[in-house]
Amino acid sequence: MARSQLVISRTSPHGGHPVDFCSPLADEYVCYVCFLAFKDPIQTPCGHQFCRSCFEYCNRSKNRNCMECPIDRQVVPYGQMHKDKNIELKVLSLHVKCKNFCDWTGELRFLQEHLNVCPLDFLDCTNEGCRTPIRRKNLGKHVSQECHNRILSCVFCTENYVYKDKEKHLAVCMSMHVECVNGCATKYIKRDQMALHQQYCPMATLPCRYEDVGCLFKGTKQMRDIHEVTSVQDHLSLAMDQLKVQSEKTESAIEKKSAILKLNKDVEFQYGQKRITIKSWRMQEQMIM
Repeated sequence: MARSQLVISRTSPHGGHPVDFCSPLADEYVCYVCFLAFKDPIQTPCGHQFCRSCFEYCNRSKNRNCMECPIDRQVVPYGQMHKDKNIELKVLSLHVKCKNFCDWTGELRFLQEHLNVCPLDFLDCTNEGCRTPIRRKNLGKHVSQECHNRILSCVFCTENYVYKDKEKHLAVCMSMHVECVNGCATKYIKRDQMALHQQYCPMATLPCRYEDVGCLFKGTKQMRDIHEVTSVQDHLSLAMDQLKVQSEKTESAIEKKSAILKLNKDVEFQYGQKRITIKSWRMQEQMIM
């Protein structure tokens, strides 16, 4: 197999340490397959060294009991390769740079400890629905002040909502301060108190107090007061017409009731007459017999 066919990408889960060393990496620490510094190195009986994952990757299509060396093709019986602890310790003692380009340098063995606290390392946002990678030093500010998925507490009703839904929440928040729907000078009315405000709002459209008798006027409180003073005669006429209609309805109802009572009496009288006639017939039959 040609050497170029054995190369493994630096982003592959297989292979050695994809890090930047402070000094050029000596060939004795480089894996033949991935061309990276050895990671979990092993040595075959033929004396060649590889990253364990690289060796297994090259033999991925072979039976575990008949693997072969990627360099000279010699068969490597299962259990005949061993971990090269010496090379591993030497690689781990080499000095490396932080992948985030911060000022830190140190032995490879301590790189992960540094990355766990490196202010320039990228972490996913912890807000639900957001997985934006943010540098550790900026994560706190992003989570609480910048993320569109951050949770906020409404200053009016204290309920929680997602920042991106702020406009939707404010559109229905019953404790939010709004202006009068009639355009009066009153400001900062809670949305759930608007109906109460309408009862006293000087710009509210109110019906005439004589609406029940047929007055169709509607206007502001001031206009209604003027209307009621100037329309007394009209209201009296409407009230009289209403009384007349009610009176006619009452008279009609009385007449209907009287007619029903008379009809009942007529029916009872006729029924009584029939009973007398039947009784007379029966008496005549008995006398004949």
